[in-house]
Amino acid sequence: MLGSLPSSVPPDGGATDLLLDTHNVLDVLLDLESAKASGVLEARSTTLTALIYLKKGVPVFAEQGSPTHSIGRTLLRQGVLTDEQHRAIIEHMTDKIFESEQLRLGEVAVKLGFVTSEQVNEALHEQVRQRIMACIAWEGSSFRLYRNDDATAEIVQYPCPVSGVIAEAVSLYFDDARLEQTLRPFWSLCPRLVIDADEAQQRFKLPAAHRSTLAALRGASRVAALLRGPDDERPGIARALVTLTLGRALAFEPKSLPEATIHEAVQRTSLITELAPEPAFAAPLMVDATPGAVVGPEVLPVRTVPRHLLGAALRAQLRRGDLSAEQLFREGKRQLAEPTALPRAARALRKAAELAPSVIEYSVHAAWAELLTEPDKSRASERRRSLASVVAQAISADARFAFGHYVRGRLLQMEGLDEQALSAFRSATELDPADAEAARFRKVLERRKRGS
Repeated sequence: MLGSLPSSVPPDGGATDLLLDTHNVLDVLLDLESAKASGVLEARSTTLTALIYLKKGVPVFAEQGSPTHSIGRTLLRQGVLTDEQHRAIIEHMTDKIFESEQLRLGEVAVKLGFVTSEQVNEALHEQVRQRIMACIAWEGSSFRLYRNDDATAEIVQYPCPVSGVIAEAVSLYFDDARLEQTLRPFWSLCPRLVIDADEAQQRFKLPAAHRSTLAALRGASRVAALLRGPDDERPGIARALVTLTLGRALAFEPKSLPEATIHEAVQRTSLITELAPEPAFAAPLMVDATPGAVVGPEVLPVRTVPRHLLGAALRAQLRRGDLSAEQLFREGKRQLAEPTALPRAARALRKAAELAPSVIEYSVHAAWAELLTEPDKSRASERRRSLASVVAQAISADARFAFGHYVRGRLLQMEGLDEQALSAFRSATELDPADAEAARFRKVLERRKRGS
């Protein structure tokens, strides 16, 4: 039997502002895990809002504005639903606005015979994991906690211990620059595990290949020395160190070495290019909970207010708009593949973006279609610059947005930056192996690279 999704925070849940020394979602979640807090954490980045439901510190459900991690998209990615079935479900739902759109989509899919209840529940569990991982990748956020021990009482719970997804989030969302940024403050220090190596491997779900790395974390070798291995091993070691650092499983201690030795290690390591002038030590993170008033729709624009704070009628109106936007988006996306239908695609996608302005995926598709149909060269140049900014924002919000990487590749190729374009097309095809266009451009650039 399928359970119900949360539609509101129970009325006795008090809004509490979290005044933190960090803008990092992971730090907040780990603090709340230690405190065994229950309630709903509202996390906001520059482009997205997520609601993470906690039971005794463990996330058990998550809602996020991006449709990339919706139950429908999850079932599509898993190959459980086809595009035609997904479109039929959306059409079926358009005239029936439910209090819990996401789970109701699953129930409609079961009713129509497209999937089983077990498949929907598996997809919902995966959806929670994906949303938690996406939040971990956010670099700047603000937070508010709605404390309530009963906030999760009436929902199906999909426990997702934070430590268990850090390694995967780092692998998915942290490129070399982000790994360097995380490790740089500790470059000249020696990491030491503060928990048993077996426990660390189990808690963080680290691959067996990292056993040797864990064994070396005894406080005797600097980060620089640990990253001095073969080029093909260095990124994996860096990801393991970042995972353990973010998960608070390492203590960093100084070690006296000649400055020349440190300098030599820096020169021999390509992942991290410079030594931090001074190690950065943060004070232990403390949560200063100060009661705050709930922000209502009369204060902020409707789209920026968490939906659980809105009245039922207004929530239903927004859901109706969201379903219409998704319908238009799916239709416009299909028409993108038909050269003669590009003007219709641009109109449908722009309408979807207007109906759901907070969904940046719609805006990227709309701007791309408009660029493809722009006859004026000077205006096309302006559109490219504008689109590049939107794409960068979209990828920052969700690094798994395959179409964003594809569009970024096309824009870079238009500028003659083939090497960077090839990297973008590779990301697009790895995230979406079914993207024939990205695969085609990738092959063209790889052949060109081999011939040069």
